[in-house]
Amino acid sequence: MAEPDSGGRQSIPLLRTRLYIPPPRREWVSRPRLLKRLEEGLGLGSDGFARKITLISAPAGFGKTTLLSQCIAKCELVAAWVSLDEGDNDPFRFWTYITAALAALEPLPDGLSAESWPVVPSPPDDAFLTELVNIMSGIRQPVTLVLDDLHLIEDASVHHGLVFLLDNLPPYFHLILAGRADPPWPMARLRARGELTELRAPDLRFTPDEATTWLNQAAGLALSGDDISALDRRIEGWAAGLQMAAISLQGHREAQGEQGVARFIRTFTGSHRFVLDYLMEEVINQQSPATQEFLLKTSVLERMCAGLCDAVLGTLTDAVAQPSLLLSPSQALLEHLEAANLFLIPLDDERRWYRYHNLFADLLRSRFEQQVGSEGLRSVHAQASRWYEDNGLVAEAVRHAIESDDFDRVARLVEENALQLIYYVELQPVMRWLDTQPPDVMQSRPWLGLGHAWALLYAGRFEPLEMRLQDVEASLEPDSGAERTQAEEQQIKGHIAAIRSYATWLRGEAGQTAQLAKEAMALLPAKDTQARSFAVGTLGGALQYGGDLTGALEAYGEAFSLSQAADNRYLMVIMLCQMANVHRLAGRLEQAAEYCRSALQLTDEHARQTGQQLPVAGYARSHLSQILYEWNLLDSALDHAQEGLALCNLWGQKTIAPFCNHRLARVLFARGETEAALKHARLATETASAMSMWNHYNLRAWEAWVQLDRGNLKAAADWAKSVPLKTAGKLDPRFLGVYSVLAQVWASEGRFDEALDLLERTLTGEETGDRIDNVTGLLVLQAEVLQKQGEADKALRVLSHALSLAAPEGYVRTFLDRGEALGDLLQAAAASGVQPDYTGRLLKAWRQESQSSQSGQPEPVTAPSQSLLIDPLSERELEVLKYLGTSLTVPEIADQLYVAVSTVRSHTKNIYSKLDVHSRMEALRRAEDLQLL
Repeated sequence: MAEPDSGGRQSIPLLRTRLYIPPPRREWVSRPRLLKRLEEGLGLGSDGFARKITLISAPAGFGKTTLLSQCIAKCELVAAWVSLDEGDNDPFRFWTYITAALAALEPLPDGLSAESWPVVPSPPDDAFLTELVNIMSGIRQPVTLVLDDLHLIEDASVHHGLVFLLDNLPPYFHLILAGRADPPWPMARLRARGELTELRAPDLRFTPDEATTWLNQAAGLALSGDDISALDRRIEGWAAGLQMAAISLQGHREAQGEQGVARFIRTFTGSHRFVLDYLMEEVINQQSPATQEFLLKTSVLERMCAGLCDAVLGTLTDAVAQPSLLLSPSQALLEHLEAANLFLIPLDDERRWYRYHNLFADLLRSRFEQQVGSEGLRSVHAQASRWYEDNGLVAEAVRHAIESDDFDRVARLVEENALQLIYYVELQPVMRWLDTQPPDVMQSRPWLGLGHAWALLYAGRFEPLEMRLQDVEASLEPDSGAERTQAEEQQIKGHIAAIRSYATWLRGEAGQTAQLAKEAMALLPAKDTQARSFAVGTLGGALQYGGDLTGALEAYGEAFSLSQAADNRYLMVIMLCQMANVHRLAGRLEQAAEYCRSALQLTDEHARQTGQQLPVAGYARSHLSQILYEWNLLDSALDHAQEGLALCNLWGQKTIAPFCNHRLARVLFARGETEAALKHARLATETASAMSMWNHYNLRAWEAWVQLDRGNLKAAADWAKSVPLKTAGKLDPRFLGVYSVLAQVWASEGRFDEALDLLERTLTGEETGDRIDNVTGLLVLQAEVLQKQGEADKALRVLSHALSLAAPEGYVRTFLDRGEALGDLLQAAAASGVQPDYTGRLLKAWRQESQSSQSGQPEPVTAPSQSLLIDPLSERELEVLKYLGTSLTVPEIADQLYVAVSTVRSHTKNIYSKLDVHSRMEALRRAEDLQLL
């Protein structure tokens, strides 16, 4: 038993090092964005702290303790610190350490001594807690009480006492908690009262810039940007992971030089020795046997939900979470793991789908394979494949079937679901498997060969595509030995025609495309709705580029209905985007944006149901970016273009990659980021050259226009001389982009009549097809050339026509992209009273862009009062913030902004985080305080 000390109070041996405040580590990176949030969260003023509590909750190794020590040093806080351990679940021991920490405050608050604090009775009671609070209430100097590793405390009476302390915490005291899980306290109530500041794993993750600073400056590694990006993709901002990577890299550099560094970065995984030791000791070995079994078996899953986990787990060895009549065992476990911050990342708002942190998953998979061997691993993959197939997620079923080495299963899934696989899965895993199949297998299984052909089509590999189609055709010959019904043969031929129709469309051969598409439609049975939808959609593309926008819109609408009947969301999204494009060409921008928004709602719905985004969402985002660009909403256009390209690259869809790269290039150039714009333009051109020469020529023309806009007339002129197209006679509408840039180059060389003749003939073709979008752009260009020629009156008449076409839909970039030459024309139009309101808006936008270009700096998009925020709101977030002050719901706000519902939710979440609030009303009050509204 503990003996009483000379003052009569009970005593226990205290480990004084547990009361020391860890000094800030010299080699660690300062993180001002987090320090600022902590400092603001304290809300320290003349009357004490504005908030009662700060909670830092994140998995092991996320730098919680280090951040707190930095905060205490930077803010010069008087702090009582207790580093907790499992022994502190004894209430007497716990409160003894608390009072000892308060007694050790430096400097001691006025009027107090080390003996001022109450004696801790055994067991501690309410009278003791009341006396403790009363003494704390007499302090008129700010004091923080830090409890580190609070997750180790499970004793209910300790938590009861802490909640009592919190409820009665005096204004000059602030409680800071750090741990791997939230305490069992009424956190919702604290949030609602505005008494809580929270930092969690997403906040604590190192940003790419912070990771670069740590690895290159603090650790002295001098890594390239590509090397750091490669590491960050694995580490995902995990502080301990960065440290362990740095230690390993230093050793590899000393032993093997730069080659060792490069080799380590390529192979860095969770099974690396330092990561392995840390995670084993700090995380896995501390879990119950059932939790360890769950972690290991589910580690083979790239993402998981309760049903899938149940399928691969069977029966767990013992109970892990409290039994619930409402939750399945796996759902209870997933929620338990998330609450415990066990490296589990939610993938949707409903907390249905999750994934593990990359390094954590690597370690679990490595350890699981060591335990069960390759056969056991294949067995779990087989179980996952069956669950995915049963739940209609064929792409994932194929991926796990490949991992289980079940050839027959993979072949059957590909044969039965070829189109669905190409639409919903990243192409590379399926392509790698199909590419390795021997010719005799493909010849004996024509549906497998067709699956390969569809994949080759979308990957833009046309030479092997035609060879594969010929192999399939050969398998249909009477002497092939295979027995098939006439109906099956017709269906196979229908697929071949559909594939070839799309390949010819990419080559710009509209007549042959239409012929093959109609052939496919005649051969394909009504039940094959996916292939029929594809063929009808391709016919729409042929009609569109043949100048029949009405026919194209009807074809796309029919294809959408077919894909809807087949519940094929990929084709539904594609057809909505194609209809959006037709409306855009017809000059109906608002309607085009509505179709894009509908497409994104479909992809959002799929993501909520499956926990995985449809890659085709990238196509929809790039189309929406095109419209937002025209409206000069460059920040939003950039967001959509970047995300669209990222999804496209993830997919591996080469036929769409040029479009996505070009959309991003245009936005970047308008923002003044010329080199980045040219980089993406060249990527678009290179990809297009292997598939579509007409697309390639138009993309090269845009690059030449950039050179012309930059004043590099020689480069533009050299391009014009190299154009292999004839400009005499009938013009080919596929090369509109080439003709318009040629006209600009000629005008810059003083060849005005030639330029105007080319523009007039191009314009006639576009007017005949009612392609108002193109007509408007050509008219603006024609007005510019006439102005340069000295024909001011004609130029004004032409510009007036363009303004009348553009005003109803709010065109902006079509005018601004003409640069400085447009200024005089717009001023003349304004002076003549042409579309006065619209022309005035265009002039204002033109002046702002001209001033921004001259200063070399973009116009500020944040309000001056945002200087009070650590991380200012973006232009789009400010726009969403204004809508939060209305009665509109989130879907209605999305409608107003032409974005997906998930995008508004994401912006709202960012707003709450940056303003440090937790509700709409709090956000509005905080915004009013900062004069943001």
